[in-house]
Amino acid sequence: MSYEAGPTGYVLYWQLTGMGVHCEATAVGIRPNVGATLRARQEGLSEEVKAIAWKAQHRLYHRYRHLLGKGKSRQKVVTAVGRELLGFIWAIGVHVEAQQRQHAPAAGKPAA
Repeated sequence: MSYEAGPTGYVLYWQLTGMGVHCEATAVGIRPNVGATLRARQEGLSEEVKAIAWKAQHRLYHRYRHLLGKGKSRQKVVTAVGRELLGFIWAIGVHVEAQQRQHAPAAGKPAA
C-alpha cells in the first residue's frame, strides 16, 4: 500500500508496518508504477491484495491530479485523497481477515 505522508506524516506508516501491513510512503502526484523495489516487497502477497493496491494507486493518482487541476488547495487535496485511501486500506484489511478465517482451524477442532 502506498500513501503520501501529508497530514498524517509517518505515524500511519509506523502503525501499518507495526500491524504487519507492507506499505510505502510515496507521493500520489507521481505516476504509479511497479519497480524492482516494490515488486520485491510484494512477494508473498495475494494477487487480490496486489490488485486492490494497484487500483488504489491509480485511482488516488488520478484523483489527486484532478482535484489540483480544479484549483483546490494542496492541503485539501491531500486530505481528500487520504480519506479515500482509508477505504482501500479497509478493503485490504477485510480481505486479509477473510483469508485468515478461511485458513484458521474451526473452534474446538484440533489442528491436524
